[in-house]
Amino acid sequence: MSNSFERYAAMAAPRRSKPVRVVRSEANAPLVPTVLEKEQRDNSVQFARYKRAVRTESTALLSSEHSANYRILLALLRRLTPQSSHELVDYVKGARWIKACDRDQQFTVLSMMDMAIVRARVHAGLPPFDDALPGEPDNAFLILRKEITGA
Repeated sequence: MSNSFERYAAMAAPRRSKPVRVVRSEANAPLVPTVLEKEQRDNSVQFARYKRAVRTESTALLSSEHSANYRILLALLRRLTPQSSHELVDYVKGARWIKACDRDQQFTVLSMMDMAIVRARVHAGLPPFDDALPGEPDNAFLILRKEITGA
């Protein structure tokens, strides 16, 4: 045995193949997810990643120099109703700390406000979004976006 491949083959233990499982009825067949189930699983994985990212951004804001003001904003968002949205707009107009945040933090704050507005509208039995048509006055979110981003 001068060939190294032959020596290696002689050293390696023979592998046993896995026994083939014979399925004799539908009840014993393994469950194969449907296309819809696979899509739902993918969507739930993506949503979990999104929630983790939002939680990370919120935690970063809670550990920044604006943490006390951010906590006040979160308390205001928790008790938000469609009728009290003017309180949120007034708070943001007077909140200089939001303008002092960097762009990513501003968009995190705006995203939190957007989620709170949608949640409040759904809890009140209203459609989640109510964007103003041209010529109509802006809704709370559009006013908040103009205040925070300047656009």
